[in-house]
Amino acid sequence: VVGFIDTEHGNIDDRDMYLQVGAVSSSGVSPIVRLAGSEPWMIKRALDCGAHAIMVPMCETPVCDDAIPAIPLEMYLSLT
Repeated sequence: VVGFIDTEHGNIDDRDMYLQVGAVSSSGVSPIVRLAGSEPWMIKRALDCGAHAIMVPMCETPVCDDAIPAIPLEMYLSLT
């Protein structure tokens, strides 16, 4: 079961995203954040607030080369 938090089409700021991710995950549901853009700082904030996954809009390549390499993903890999 997943819960989507849409920061691309909704009027959701960082504070609201943090609150919603916490509420969704505390109910046993995996929070997935749809970002407003593909900027690395947006990806970092979503992962830092506890999102289990992210959706990056407007990627021009299959792996969104313009955003993903800027993130040290090893910091976020699950060890379980």
